[in-house]
Amino acid sequence: DFFEKIAPAKYWFSTLGWPILVSILLAAIPYPCGCMPYSVKIEAKPYDIALSLIPSLLGFGIGAYALVFGLGGDLLKKIQEGHIKKEIDTKSPAGSVLSINSAFAFPLATMAITTIVASVQKILPEILFLSTVTWFLTFLCLTLTYQLIDPL
Repeated sequence: DFFEKIAPAKYWFSTLGWPILVSILLAAIPYPCGCMPYSVKIEAKPYDIALSLIPSLLGFGIGAYALVFGLGGDLLKKIQEGHIKKEIDTKSPAGSVLSINSAFAFPLATMAITTIVASVQKILPEILFLSTVTWFLTFLCLTLTYQLIDPL
């Protein structure tokens, strides 16, 4: 029953496709692997960037989440009533106020995971794969944060 409520893969891809693609391209820039036309020598360590940037983004995301739900039940009721009215008018299933939870959950979880990966990468800085994953997750967090604030 639970798995029937998960969004289909096409919706995941339409929402997360461009952030993942941008993050892959940006994470590949510092590596002269021949896969990128331009490679750049970056002196900054990915774990330094991630550990200085991601906690601030995480705090921002948690604060924005708290503000949305701290505004009061009246606003959330009005939003839900708007969804119900749209569903009645269009005769197609509309969203729910609960979708706000999922809009925040994935970016916040990704930021927490990025902090953990960056901490491990700081302990093991010689591992190129871990460095690439840290760059990727850092850029992914930036694009996901943009997605959070874009509708505002």
